[in-house]
Amino acid sequence: MSSYWGHGGRDDRAKERKRSFQRSRPSTHDRRASLPCTSQLEAMRLKHALTPRDLKVHEEVREVRSHPHARRVSSDEYRGHEAAVAESHISTVPELTESFRRMLRSRKHRVPSLDFPAVSGSCEVTMGNFKGHALPGSFFLISGVWWAVKYSLWYATRRNKSAGAARLTTRATQHRLEIMEGATMLCFSVIGMLAEQFTADGPKLHLYDSSTQHWQKLMNWQHTTMYLFFGLAGATSLTVHSTSAAPLALDRLLLGLAFFNEGFLFLYHLHGRDMLDVHVHMLLLYAVFGGALVCLLEVFHRGNVLLELLRAALCLLQGSWFWQIAFVLYPPSEVKWDQADHNNVMFITMCYSWHLAFALVIVAVAHTTVTCLVRSKLRRMPPMEMGLLKPQERDGDSEDDVL
Repeated sequence: MSSYWGHGGRDDRAKERKRSFQRSRPSTHDRRASLPCTSQLEAMRLKHALTPRDLKVHEEVREVRSHPHARRVSSDEYRGHEAAVAESHISTVPELTESFRRMLRSRKHRVPSLDFPAVSGSCEVTMGNFKGHALPGSFFLISGVWWAVKYSLWYATRRNKSAGAARLTTRATQHRLEIMEGATMLCFSVIGMLAEQFTADGPKLHLYDSSTQHWQKLMNWQHTTMYLFFGLAGATSLTVHSTSAAPLALDRLLLGLAFFNEGFLFLYHLHGRDMLDVHVHMLLLYAVFGGALVCLLEVFHRGNVLLELLRAALCLLQGSWFWQIAFVLYPPSEVKWDQADHNNVMFITMCYSWHLAFALVIVAVAHTTVTCLVRSKLRRMPPMEMGLLKPQERDGDSEDDVL
């Protein structure tokens, strides 16, 4: 009945009109696979050519790179911004290819730049050189040999109470030797100070640079201070033995202070150094402070031959060890010492014992040689009557025990 009255026809026409608005779906039988374009092929080639390390570097560069006008935001805003960017923008293959090209160009021409913070100390301070250690080593070696010979001579003449022995070393001769020793010590100190200040790499009496606000060559200034105190000891010895204005024991006291000042400077001379460098300087301090202690004992026990020969041996040890430090830290050859090797530290410690043995042997040889020469000299001298001696010589013979 409804089809008869025309209702069924209207419904059929409405269904056909709806089907006409729907998009026709293409058949999957005729679909073909699309080939990649040139940019996609190049991107794939770069991706396979790059190593995982390069990809990691590229990701770090992308994370670090920021816009010059970017502002600092909170973590919530940053996560929200990343989500919005991820939703709104997807990198295309040409953009990725161009970013890879820029990364490769930057890796080829990139030069690392190191920006260090400013420091208060001088950045031009040198850590010494071979000559800076060889020069004081030579001075100490000469002084050690001289002391060994001089005190052995005085001891040999004191033991032989004869007229010939009195004529070998009189009081006037001893005074002249003491004056020469003080003058030589003062001369060595002046030479050392001039060498530390006016060499090619010396500070030339400039301690502080106000323009750069840095100290100038503090290593050279510390060596100059060491020479200064030995110069004061030499000047004191000149004053004591050439005049009667100062007590006799003052020369030993100033010499002990010079040794103590040397050890005090070297004790705070080792900041920031390598293990072997610190070790060789610490071994030097044993000889330095030992010499200071011996000089202090000589103030109260003057004329004790054991203390005098021990001071000579410690001075020889200082001189030879200064040369050893020069060869270890600044070797003239191409072979360099490994500053962090513990075996080198063990060898250097053993080598220090060898240096001490060498110093003791030198003192023993000097003492034995001088004693034998004095005895042979006295045997060749004709005997003299004690009554024929002058009063000055007998007085000088008794005063030799004090000097």
